[in-house]
Amino acid sequence: MKINMPQKKFDNPFFVTNHSIERFQERIDNLRPNEIIHIIQEMLQDESGLIEVDVYKSKLINLFRKDWKGKPVYLIITHNKGEDWPTVLTVLGEESIIHGKYVRGYYDGR
Repeated sequence: MKINMPQKKFDNPFFVTNHSIERFQERIDNLRPNEIIHIIQEMLQDESGLIEVDVYKSKLINLFRKDWKGKPVYLIITHNKGEDWPTVLTVLGEESIIHGKYVRGYYDGR
């Protein structure tokens, strides 16, 4: 069954990498790429769920925790100097160390 995704302009657009799409398919829900891009864009339209801010290799990195169909979704975002849109680097789920750190209270320092 084909689902037509609405063509929507987002107030706060993000560049969603192919890597992020593949990780979403593996870890969260096996949907079509255009559906995943739309879902991630919707998730990131507000600042809620921002749980960590860091700087790595001179780039600002934000970690957001959102939910999709009752599953935790962790989105790692970078802000590249000179680029208009922040980039979604990867998508993590319940199997991640991040989830252990923030939800289960377990973090082994790796």
